[in-house]
Amino acid sequence: MRPFLSLSLLLLSSQALAQLNFTSFGHSGTGCPRNTVAFSPAPDGQSVSVLFDQFNVQVPQHDGENDNEDAGPHRTPRSRRDARVQHRVCSLAFNIELTPGQMIEAIEITADNRGTTVLDAGLRASLHTYYVGHQGLGAGPQDAKIGKLIELKQWGQPGRFPQPVSDDWVSRFVTAVPVRSGCAQTASRSLRVQIKNHLEIQNTSPDLTKSGLLVMDSSDLNASLRFRVLTRPCGSNSAPGRVIRRVVTR
Repeated sequence: MRPFLSLSLLLLSSQALAQLNFTSFGHSGTGCPRNTVAFSPAPDGQSVSVLFDQFNVQVPQHDGENDNEDAGPHRTPRSRRDARVQHRVCSLAFNIELTPGQMIEAIEITADNRGTTVLDAGLRASLHTYYVGHQGLGAGPQDAKIGKLIELKQWGQPGRFPQPVSDDWVSRFVTAVPVRSGCAQTASRSLRVQIKNHLEIQNTSPDLTKSGLLVMDSSDLNASLRFRVLTRPCGSNSAPGRVIRRVVTR
């Protein structure tokens, strides 16, 4: 089982396809540590794929290899040595370099994620994906959409009679983040984008022998997170990019 995320950036423009280029790519977090991420641009330069060797969480955990101390809009930091919780983050960052005379209208994000969740009764698990933001090309803080939640899945329900969970799941959605960047110039034509993925599993029962696992599964290489960069010539009267969100989960 090889946890997988395919990251594709594609240009949609009335101009020639050679409107953008990828100038850098980075990743961080215990969800995708060093030497566990493969970065493979397509031959035409219009897309890039990313494969993760490991992206999973499980409890009990005793090695402290987690991001439990990470604070976020949806969680309170916990101790790295807390055996009842494992929280892992995989942050992705990349630069988009435009041809001078172009601007970015929006970034369309399409996900087709799948995995497996197995929990004893009294455990909870979650998957969060955030569009952290973008910088460059005149995009100010008001345009960065810091912490925009673009995917959420949760398993396990609190209550007097919690039930175990065994779920082979699929989550699909399409959403668009407006960017409306400044015009790319010869000396300034790069936009940096950051995405942050969170997996967490937590034992909420007093029984510390209970266990659980949440894993992104790529055994069929179909799971994906795709980014499409919508551009237009500077000064054109094109309408702003549509903001859309369509969700299909099971």
